[in-house]
Amino acid sequence: MPTISGSESPVADNVGEGESGSGVPVLTSTFEPPQLPSTPIIRARLQDRLTCGVREKSLVLVSAPAGAGKTVLAASWAEAHDISWPVAWLTVHDACERSEVFWCYVAETIVRSGVNLRHANRPPLGEVVPNSFFIRLAADLLDHPLPVVLVLDGADRLVSRDVTARLDFLLRHAYPQFRLVMCGRADPQLPLHKYRVTDSMTEIRQDVLAFTVAEAHSLLSSLGAKVSRDVVASLTEQTEGWAAGLRLAAASLKQGADPKTLVESLARDDGSVAEYLFAEVLDAQPPRVRDFLLRTSVTPQLLPDLVDRLTDRADGRRTLATLVRSNAFVERPPDFGGAYRVHPLFRELLKAQLTYESPEDAPELHRRCAQWFADAGQYVPAVEHAVASGDWPYATSLLIGGLAVGSLLAHDNSPYASILDSMPDDLPGPHAAVLRTAWMFRAGQSVRAGDIEHVTRLVEQEGVADTVALRLSAAVVLTAVAAVGPDQARAMRVADHALELLGQSPWQQQAAGTALSAIVLASRATALMVDQGGNEAAEALKAAVAAADAAGCGRLKRQCLGDLAVLEALRGRLRRASELARAAEGLADDCGLSRERRPAAASLALAWVSCEEFHHAEARRWEARAHASVADYEALFVQPLLAVLQARIHRSRHELELGENALGQLVANVDSPSWVRERELLEVAALHLAKAQPDQAIAVIDSLPDPHSPRAEVVRSRATVLGAASQSGPREVIGDPEAPLDAVVEAWIDRAYRHLDRGEVTPAVPAVQQALRLAEPERMRRPFMDSTTQLRRLLRANATLSASAGWLRPAASKVVKLRPASAGDDGSTRAPAANLVATEPLSEREIEVLRLMSELLSTEEIGAAMFVSVNTVRTHVRSILRKLAVSRRNEAVRRARELAIV
Repeated sequence: MPTISGSESPVADNVGEGESGSGVPVLTSTFEPPQLPSTPIIRARLQDRLTCGVREKSLVLVSAPAGAGKTVLAASWAEAHDISWPVAWLTVHDACERSEVFWCYVAETIVRSGVNLRHANRPPLGEVVPNSFFIRLAADLLDHPLPVVLVLDGADRLVSRDVTARLDFLLRHAYPQFRLVMCGRADPQLPLHKYRVTDSMTEIRQDVLAFTVAEAHSLLSSLGAKVSRDVVASLTEQTEGWAAGLRLAAASLKQGADPKTLVESLARDDGSVAEYLFAEVLDAQPPRVRDFLLRTSVTPQLLPDLVDRLTDRADGRRTLATLVRSNAFVERPPDFGGAYRVHPLFRELLKAQLTYESPEDAPELHRRCAQWFADAGQYVPAVEHAVASGDWPYATSLLIGGLAVGSLLAHDNSPYASILDSMPDDLPGPHAAVLRTAWMFRAGQSVRAGDIEHVTRLVEQEGVADTVALRLSAAVVLTAVAAVGPDQARAMRVADHALELLGQSPWQQQAAGTALSAIVLASRATALMVDQGGNEAAEALKAAVAAADAAGCGRLKRQCLGDLAVLEALRGRLRRASELARAAEGLADDCGLSRERRPAAASLALAWVSCEEFHHAEARRWEARAHASVADYEALFVQPLLAVLQARIHRSRHELELGENALGQLVANVDSPSWVRERELLEVAALHLAKAQPDQAIAVIDSLPDPHSPRAEVVRSRATVLGAASQSGPREVIGDPEAPLDAVVEAWIDRAYRHLDRGEVTPAVPAVQQALRLAEPERMRRPFMDSTTQLRRLLRANATLSASAGWLRPAASKVVKLRPASAGDDGSTRAPAANLVATEPLSEREIEVLRLMSELLSTEEIGAAMFVSVNTVRTHVRSILRKLAVSRRNEAVRRARELAIV
């Protein structure tokens, strides 16, 4: 309880017992800091900041909203500061609003701090303080050997200009022996701008007082609320470090509230947090300001012109500035575009109160916001407010007017996507049809036939669309949908028409226009990709990538990079394909996309590259990734090419039946694009050749859309070497400038086959050298690894070829340098362990296989290192296991080490 005294107090001289001359009692409790919590959280960074301010500046202003921790900071500092100066404390109360009462209390607390006021006769309590008192008080302070610190807690109660003017006098004339710390919910009526200009003030506001996550964790723990750091981080974010909010959350947690539920509901709390804010902030406002706060709560951005429209007043700018100065949970962040904002917890209370008091006003206020933002060209908040008002027809017209389809189709994080999630399914009208089609296409869902018909009429029939924005939006959406449809010729016509409309529109050079242009170019490239998959598609994809990059459309760029990577991989440009595909993967990483949302084409390209490099395990990993994320349009080429890839891997492993099974369903499928169909049938023909069925291979080649393509001619040539009869002899591929790289490499290898088949080793060598020279930059190992036994033997036996073919072996990190069997890791020799012998001697080739096994190389990698087939490696492995009397490869390696073989 406060202690009340009379004549014992120096400020009560000549006053009757227990009261002042004006009947005002003296509250001695105001001269001591309030009692701190039993387990206070001492925040060193704030203590240091306050101490530094007191030492270096005349004024320290601690100004922040209710519950920010101002008093706790000042009180904890007053108890634990490390300066030797006298510190006087005064808790300003209602009676101090009178100047004569306030200065009597100031004089009293200064004397209690140990300072002798020799000249400043303490005025009687309640009497007018003469001007001479302040001059004498300043002189007494200057005479004191140490600076005197006065802490005024609750300084926002000092509304008398006479009081603040006298404080300013002391700060100017008693410095450096007088330092003032003012704590309050509002800025004092001091000329703060002058203190800022002269750098004589330290300010500690809410942004500094806000608890960090670490401080919040310490606070909650001290209050007995044990929660995880993730929950603490979420609470800190929700409360924005507001001390009272964290303490009230701790109380709820101690009462058994679920931490996750509390985090999600704190901003919508109708309990302790709302009660505190209602009592301490909202209820303390004058009716005019209270109405201002309620009506402006519908928008998170408080711009002066906007709030004037919401309040039907013209004083928005002045009212906002006053609310900031009074720390009414309104601030003007430097990164908020010049707008003001309300603390989210307080704003939630205001919105709830508005709905409770005036439910009919909220829709109209949201509608005003929508109109204001639309007039300002800010369509995202305009649409959000239109939806909040319940006016979906107006919302969809704003979406079309803001060319929202460009954002929807071009960007992963389009703000319109979540808005359209809530659009009624049965919303009628042309705007809704266009937007619904765009949203469903973006989501990978089947678009509605009725909506497509509506969109088509808007594009193709003059006068149906009432605005240029509606017709252009419809044309762009129709282009995107048509590109993945069955009629690519129509898709090209629609794309050309969309580009024509865009060229005639006022948005062509604006950001929205460049995004629409990128969408159309990407859709056009997709149509060419699906239809032709050749050079024209590749050039269109390059143009689309450039347009998407210029427009900042990561979603489109990622898609086009993946498609282009597939075409480059199929043409044998493995390094370029890998770069493009990994760039697409990098964009997906930047967006944090899950595997299911990544471009399947990029994964297919990397799988194809890995297969051509003869890294089958890596190829299978990328193949699995591609299967997990195939979009509708990608299914036309990604899935068939994945089946071709599977068959090719099985063929390399001599698993011909599995290869045929992989292609089984595709062989009967004549709906694939012609370029994909060619790849399917080429692999079927290759399987026939592997089974020594050259005539069947020729029959498949003759059924190709282009039976005389470079790749088809290579297969025809090999089939004739195996004895097939062909109506036309194979055309020479070598020297054909249009032939893809992989076909040229295969053609040189085929020429070597022909020489070797005739026993002509010498001319076969330069042919293989040419193949190696062309394939090495791309690390194209597969054609050599899949070659005949004769050619692999030539690669191994011929010194020139062996030197040129070093790159065919597995990656350097997996290649071992063969050493004598008796050599230890340090070059020393080791004797075999006693009583351990092999049942039969190992051959030189078996020892080589065993050493590669000890380096954990796979069967395929051992074959690549030794230039032998997978089947040959397996034969060697079986022989090794038998000779060492073991059943597993790791046991064979262990036994070989014990025998000092490796």
